[in-house]
Amino acid sequence: MLAQVPANVVAASISSIEREQQQQQQQQQQQQQQQQQFRQPWAGQIDQSPSVQQLQHEHLAGSHSSAAPTETRELEEPSYVVEPGPGQDSMEAAAQRRALWMRAIKPPMYSVGYIPVLVGAAAVFLETGTLPMLRILGLLAAAISIIAWLNLSNDAFDATTGVDETKPESVVNLTGNRPLVFWLSVAFLVVGVSLLGHFISSTGDMRVAAMLALSIACGYMYQGPPFRLSYKGLGEPLCFLAFGPSATPAFYLALLPAASQATAGVAAAAAATATAGATAVGPQWPSLLTGAAAQLPLPPVSSLAWGLSLLVGASTTTILFTSHFHQIDGDRAAGKHSPLVRLGVERGVSVLTASVVGVYLLAAALAACGALPALVLGPVLLLSLGPAKSLVDYAVTHKLDPARLALLKRFACMW
Repeated sequence: MLAQVPANVVAASISSIEREQQQQQQQQQQQQQQQQQFRQPWAGQIDQSPSVQQLQHEHLAGSHSSAAPTETRELEEPSYVVEPGPGQDSMEAAAQRRALWMRAIKPPMYSVGYIPVLVGAAAVFLETGTLPMLRILGLLAAAISIIAWLNLSNDAFDATTGVDETKPESVVNLTGNRPLVFWLSVAFLVVGVSLLGHFISSTGDMRVAAMLALSIACGYMYQGPPFRLSYKGLGEPLCFLAFGPSATPAFYLALLPAASQATAGVAAAAAATATAGATAVGPQWPSLLTGAAAQLPLPPVSSLAWGLSLLVGASTTTILFTSHFHQIDGDRAAGKHSPLVRLGVERGVSVLTASVVGVYLLAAALAACGALPALVLGPVLLLSLGPAKSLVDYAVTHKLDPARLALLKRFACMW
């Protein structure tokens, strides 16, 4: 039967099939183009970066420039580059100023003030089992006020020598008012001395007042005219004396309970009597504020308090030493012969490492001779090994980067 079908009918059938296939292909292409046109605006707004959109517009402009140049301009979209406005600039400036104020206030550095109080309290607790909390809190407030005086007065004194001209975190540079900073420091000194006088007057022990007065005098001679001993490289010995053998035993004596003071004083008097072979009368020490004579012999400073004061003095001196690393150029230009100006960074890092190791050797020696309890001191030293290693590693790693060395004193305070 296929042979009987005319040839023209077969040809017509084939052509009709081909037309149907072409129509189907055209419909599919139209559907794909419609889907692409539907997705493209959303992709351009969400998924594509401005650089990709620009390339697409350039491509459209190149393909249709001869036919419809006006349409190409209409297809171009505005740039998505966002320039910071005045509000953003002011926010960044405020954040930077807050950071400078935090560096000027130096919160970690206040640890050098309250550590002697806490160490003295720890010694009293180990020996007597008591903690006079009200007196501890009062002495802490006094110590923090004294450190605030030191920080502010140092900035005020340094402003007169020009050593802080390039130091943006100076309180004087931030406020632009040196007299205000100076008198604010005096106010903190008055508050600190008043609190000290209030909380040590009941002890009737002039040694406490004398040792604390010595510590404050060392703080003034560090930067204050006409001494300015820190400019002569003598700041570290002053720091060791002020916070170590002077302040720490003073706080220890101020925190001893009255009953313990009496017991210790009687024991000291009995020992003196036995040694001299005669009746000993306890020394009559005038009270600090009332002028009345103390009726009981004064207690001695225990070997525990003396030993801990040496460790406090050594560690506090290390903190002061680390604060010079990032200021070598400024100190040298102002004629301030700090230890780092004399040593240089390389030898300074070596001295820092030796100082940290020396603190542990000193603690071991004091424990070996019985001045410090090994069972208590051992765990404390073990816990401090991590921060000590971080301190030395940071100094060695960043010794050629003064900007990073500015953070070295924070590692020292954490230690």
